[in-house]
Amino acid sequence: MGLTALVLALTTLVLSTFCAAFVGVVLIEAQEFSDGTWAGMPRTFQVKTSALLAAQAACGLMGLVAMAVGATAFLRRRGRGAARMAMIVAGLGPLVAWGTWSAASSVAA
Repeated sequence: MGLTALVLALTTLVLSTFCAAFVGVVLIEAQEFSDGTWAGMPRTFQVKTSALLAAQAACGLMGLVAMAVGATAFLRRRGRGAARMAMIVAGLGPLVAWGTWSAASSVAA
């Protein structure tokens, strides 16, 4: 059970990092072609941004599930080491995604 939580947390971390990088790049590209508002953004960028933000939200939910499974595994003593690591990785996920988004948007600008 702890190993399952760890695999889920690592998968979430990787997917969230990719989504954050793409969101950063797409938003910076969209700002070049718009007036800075959602309505002024071209339709293709609106669709891309909406899909990427939905994927990012799904990754966030997967991270919460990984943390819950990790906590359950830790409390039930089913793979405590992996469960502890899963909770740490799931907790660091948003920070890594934010750092990736920040770096991608500054590079794209």
